[in-house]
Amino acid sequence: MADKRTGIGAFLGITVFLGGVCMVAATFWRALGFFSSPPEVRLGIKEGQPIDPAVTASSLGQITIQIAVLVVMAMVGALLASQGVKLYGAAMSTIPEEPRKDPETEPKDKGSEPEP
Repeated sequence: MADKRTGIGAFLGITVFLGGVCMVAATFWRALGFFSSPPEVRLGIKEGQPIDPAVTASSLGQITIQIAVLVVMAMVGALLASQGVKLYGAAMSTIPEEPRKDPETEPKDKGSEPEP
């Protein structure tokens, strides 16, 4: 029985998996920096000055876009990691080679034929 394991497939699977994990880690790193800054800085509010609705609305739109980008990055990273696991698993599974059976030389199974 011969194994049909491929080292290239396993290497690609691990590489894709690690790429996905790195992307998820980068997403969390960006989210940490994003959410650890004070809201006054993110919204462009200055102490002692009246709130400008146009600047605040523009900042709020930018925040919404940045959160959407973080969500998409996390989803893509998770999908990459899962596909890497699937690729690695497919590359490392064994596919046994069965010998070909010749119907003329094989003895017939006595249990498969009905008795007269």
